[in-house]
Amino acid sequence: MLLVNNLYTEFASAKRSDSNLIAEQVKQVAEILGKSGVLNLVPEALFIVNSERQIVYANNIACQLLESGSYNSIYGLRPGELLDCAHASESQGGCGTTKFCSACSANAI
Repeated sequence: MLLVNNLYTEFASAKRSDSNLIAEQVKQVAEILGKSGVLNLVPEALFIVNSERQIVYANNIACQLLESGSYNSIYGLRPGELLDCAHASESQGGCGTTKFCSACSANAI
C-alpha cells in the first residue's frame, strides 16, 4: 500500500483534478474536437480521460448507453465510478486504487 496525497492506493494513483481543472479540460477537448462531432460517428462508447483517469469527454453513444441524462454528470468520474464497480468505493482513493484494480481493463488506460 502506498500513500499518495493522504490517500492510500494499492494500484494506480489516487490523485484527482479539481472541478475547475476538469471544466477547463472539458472545454479544451471540445475546442480540439471542434464542432465537427466526428467522435459521435464512432458506433461504440468512447471516453477521453485526463492523466488522473477522470472523464473529460464522452460521445453520444456512451451517454445513451449509460442513460446519464447529462454529459456534465459524468465529467470528473473515473470509469469504475461511472460503471458502479463494486470496488470503486472500497478505498478513499476511488476507482483504480484497490488491489482488485490491477486486473481491471478500465485501468489499462
